[in-house]
Order: sequence, then C-alpha cells, then structure tokens
Amino acid sequence: MNALLTKISKRLHPAFDSLGARNIGLIADTLAFLLYTPMVLIGIVWLVLETDQEVIQREWPMLLTLLVFIALAERLDFFLALSMGTEQVSTQGSLAPIITWSGVLLFGPTVFWLQFLVAVGDYFYEWWRAPRVSFVFWNVVRRFLGEVVSCTIAGLLALGIYEGLGGEYPLPSLQADDFVLGLVAILAHIGIAQLFDLPYTMYILRQIYISPEFRAGFRNVLLVVLLSMATSFLIEPFGVLGAGVYSGDGFLAFLMFATGLLLICVLLYRLSKSVDSSQQRSREMELLEQMSRAILNGPPDASALPEILKTHVPPMFLSSAIFIRLYPDRTLLDHVVNQYQPDDDFWQWLSTQKEPVAIKAKEIMPWANKPAIFSMLTVPILDAETRETIGGIYFGGLRIGKMDRFKLPLQSLAAQIASALHSAKTYQETLAHQKTMQELAFAGKVQASFLPSELPQVTGWQLAATIDSARETCGDFYDLIPFPDGKIGFVVADVADKGTGAALFMALSRTLIRTYAFEYPDEPATVLRAANQRILQDTRTNLFVTVFYGVLNPADGMLTYASAGHNPAFVLNIKDGEGVQKLAKTGIPMGMFDTGKWKQQSHQLAPADVLIMYTDGVTEAQDIAGNLYSEARLLKTIRANPALSCNHMRDTVVTDIHEFVGDAPQSDDITLMLVMRNPN
Repeated sequence: MNALLTKISKRLHPAFDSLGARNIGLIADTLAFLLYTPMVLIGIVWLVLETDQEVIQREWPMLLTLLVFIALAERLDFFLALSMGTEQVSTQGSLAPIITWSGVLLFGPTVFWLQFLVAVGDYFYEWWRAPRVSFVFWNVVRRFLGEVVSCTIAGLLALGIYEGLGGEYPLPSLQADDFVLGLVAILAHIGIAQLFDLPYTMYILRQIYISPEFRAGFRNVLLVVLLSMATSFLIEPFGVLGAGVYSGDGFLAFLMFATGLLLICVLLYRLSKSVDSSQQRSREMELLEQMSRAILNGPPDASALPEILKTHVPPMFLSSAIFIRLYPDRTLLDHVVNQYQPDDDFWQWLSTQKEPVAIKAKEIMPWANKPAIFSMLTVPILDAETRETIGGIYFGGLRIGKMDRFKLPLQSLAAQIASALHSAKTYQETLAHQKTMQELAFAGKVQASFLPSELPQVTGWQLAATIDSARETCGDFYDLIPFPDGKIGFVVADVADKGTGAALFMALSRTLIRTYAFEYPDEPATVLRAANQRILQDTRTNLFVTVFYGVLNPADGMLTYASAGHNPAFVLNIKDGEGVQKLAKTGIPMGMFDTGKWKQQSHQLAPADVLIMYTDGVTEAQDIAGNLYSEARLLKTIRANPALSCNHMRDTVVTDIHEFVGDAPQSDDITLMLVMRNPN
C-alpha cells in the first residue's frame, strides 16, 4: 500500500525525492486525495438532490446573513501550535460550524451549500496566497476536499439520522426532546466526519511514530489530533442553541447570538496569536541562551560551531528553512530542503548588504529579478571589528507569517555567530603569537650559543663583554677568536636591522668573519673584504653590518684593526684618565658593495689602557625625553670609576645606561666589550 502511494506521490510531486522526511505529508495528502475525491463527487450529487429551491427563494435574506457570518467566523479561526522536533504541528478551530448547524437545523441540508461556498472561497484564497510548489498546492487541495466531504456526505448522513429519529425543520424549540435530536445530529456529523478522516490521521501518526527524525514529537502530534477531535465535540453542539434562539425569539435574537459568536471569534483569534507569539519568543530566548552557553563551553577555535547551530537553531524557528553560510563557501547550517535552497546569486547579493532585508512571497527578489516563492528574511553576519559582511543567514518557510518579528532573534543569532568567529580568530592569533614567541625564544637561545661561553684568561690582560637584546633575537654580536700563535681577535658588530632577519644575517656574518679570520690571521682588512664578497654572493637582502675587528698581540700590546663603518672604538688610560684616542672606521659597512675596500691600522696599547668597543645601542640609548646617552657620557662613566677591574667597569656602564633610560623602552641592542692591559 505504501509503495503504491509513494509511486503516485512521485507523479504528483516532481520534487518528491528532494523533500526528505517531509514526504510523509505528501504521501498522506495523496492518500486523502484518493479517498476524498469519490466521496466529494457523491456528496455534491447527493446535496444537489437534497437542495430545497423553495427554501432558497423564501429564506434568501437569512441564508445570505448566515453566509456572511460563516465566512467571517472561518477567517477568524484560532489555533494551537506545538513542536515536533524541528517542525511545528497545529490544530485549527473555528466557531463557523455553530452558525452552519444553526442554519441546517432551521432550514435543512440546503444550508450546507453555504459551507461549501465558503470552502470554495477559502480554497481559491489559499491557492492565490500559497507558494506555487506542488506539495503546498496538494496540501490545500486535501484540506478543501476534507471540508467538502464534511459539509456534504458527512452532513447529509447525519441529517438522515436526525430525520429518521423524527427531527423537523426548523428545530421546534429547545425542549429536551428537540434539543436531544439536534444534539444527536451534530454528534453524528462529527463522528462520521472523523471516521472519514481516520485513514489519513492513522497514516500520519504511524509514519511519525516510525520516523527517527519525528518520533520525538509523536506525543505532541497525538495531542494535537485529540485536541482537534475534542474541539469539534465542544464547539459544534452550540449550533442547537443558535437554532433554538431563532425558533424561539426570531431573527434579531439570532443576529445578536451570531454577533456574540463573532466577538468570541475575535478574542480567540487574538489570544491564539498572542500565545503563539509568546511561545515563539520564549523558545527563541531559551535556545539563544543555551546556544550561547554551548559556544562558551565549546572549543575556543569554534570547530564545534556547526554542530551547536544544528542542535539549537532549527528548534528555535519551527517549520522554517534556515541556511547559514560564511564567505566564500563555508556552510555552518543547512536546514533547507532543495526547494528552498538559496543560490549563488543570492549569496553574492547578500555580501553587499549591511542590514536585514524582508521579502514577501511574490515580491521581486533583488538578486534574481523574479517573484519570490516563499516569504524570506535575509540577515548579514558582520565582522565584530570591521563590520564587513563575512556571511549571512537565509530564513524562509511556509508558516513564518510576518517577517518583522523574526528580525531581532535572527540579528541576535548573527551577532552570536560573529562573536564566536571573532573569539576563534583571536584564539588562533594568540596561538600563532605564542608559537612565534616560542620560536623566537628558541632562536634567541640558539643565537646566544654563538657567543663565547666564557672569556679567555690572558696573562696581563682583562676582558669583559656583555650583550642586552632589545628583542628575543639580536642583530648585535661579539666574538673572541683565539689564534694558535697566542694572538686574540676581537669582533663587535651590528646588523642594520632588528628581529629574526637581522639575527640570521648576524649568524652568517659571524661565521664568515671567523672562517676568514683563521685564513688571514694578521690581516683584519682582508678578512672583512673576503667576508663582504661572500655575503653579497650568498644573500639578496638590503641588510648590511657594521664591524670592528681587531687582532691583539698580548705579548707586546700591538692591536691591528679594521672598522667597517662601525662606531669608533676608544682607548682610554685609566691611570691618567685624560687622553682618549679614537679608532675611527677604515671602510664602509659590509654587505653594501662588492667593490668595498678596507684599510687596517695599528695601535699600541700601553699598561692601564682600556680598549672600549661597543654598538650604537650604547651611545644612542634614549631616555623618555629622547635624549641620547652619547659617547661623552660613556667615557665620563668609565673615567669616574677608575677601578682596576674590567668586569666592574662593564657593570657600571650597563647600570648607568639603564638608569639614564629609565622607563623609556629599549630601542636597540646594547653590546659592550672592554679589553684592559693591566698596569705594571
């Protein structure tokens, strides 16, 4: 049976396979269509045969009045909506049957034509208003056929029972016997109509019960079905009262009765709308709060965001299609059947929007220049910092009603998504920064390993050196090179940059200088020239390095040196503290030109002479006002502390530099090397 219904449904609904679990309703509509169609034909023919033309001619003013009240009551229906997983099920009720049965008990089966005409009017109204898709059309057809069956064959069978028990038109009075007969007719009609609906109802209940997607909502669906049945038994019997009012007190009394019913209809209509809106708001607030907690408790990289949205968003907006996407093509949530699927033109258009845009069914869609099938609401997701559109939300469906009431919750949803993405971005940036800092710290350790682990002990001489990096890695370096013949090479250098690039350039320069130093042990200028040529061959950067390189013979104090654009070294005698000799540069910095040439010079270091080598981080250290430490202050500090210890002089200079700088940030690497010949 189910296979046959499925086959027929596929013929009636071209998009059957694309609708997924929703095809339960399609198959049920097909079953109802097959059952109701022959009954509708039989019912209409039967009603034609039972129609009393004299009643129409004689009572047309009253019939017209009944038609107006029935139509108004049908428009002012009330409903109860409950959730079924991510779908919404509802039962609708109306007080129109009270007026219909009041007329039927007064004027006989002819009044059923009024209900039929209202059903036809409702059908065309729904057909005109509904989206032009097959499953919506057949749902409207099924409801129309069910209404016709109710007001034709079911009603006529009920009147047959009424007449068989001795019932008369009009209802004579509200005396017990007459009241009971009228009540029996109405209850019989309810029972027969629900019996005709039973196959459709049982099929829906069974399919929902066995469906994994909808089974959780089975109790709600069953409750809706039972409430729908109970509503009919509670409402329609009042039709006897309406007929009795007319029979006993006339047209005006009935008019007041019907008007009172319409007022009740208005109250019920507004109440059901208010209750539904309140439930929707409560559901939105509760699920938004739950989603917010889930995001906060989830992984900081937002990797669980799609699953969180899938869990919380569809139940937030029941029976609605919702699609959430990040540009360029990352889908966060796809709770959309194929007939709702937004296309690439939509997403391209949404990327230019900064505010929500509501589009009613049949309005022209700005991205497609054609009418919309469904009402929809589009909400851009804006970056938390730049306010640029980074994604969007498509929201639409059959039961969403007015779009404005969904703007605020959807904007809140978009804001939560944007906040989660911003937090994830910040988290990733923090991880990247931490990783970079770890790598730089490791690079700093590697670089520090290039420095001499300890200074050599040379008879008659003292050596002291220090380096203080402004960053994790350093562009300054110093080196001491012991030669086999007892001479010692001193190197103090400064790469014209900071950071990792400067550190790599420093490592290359140190390696080349040390390599060529052993090849040309007594020729500092030749060492610089050879290292310069190799640097230019092996690198393609705009970096250069200033270098002071000297070779000392400890035996006689002769210093041979070359300076590649470096700060001048000083020779100061700590005994007399007066004369200062400047060892100026003898060539340009290394790494600039392959034609560079350097001269080498010599200087005799006497007892108590101190050779002061440093980088510009010493003399150009700045205080908070921008004042420079200067060469003069460096020499003054050493003169003012004529201790016979290089280590003491080094520590004094470094302390004085930090006191001078104060709270100002360190702007450059600080390197200082002191070589002192002991006094006799």
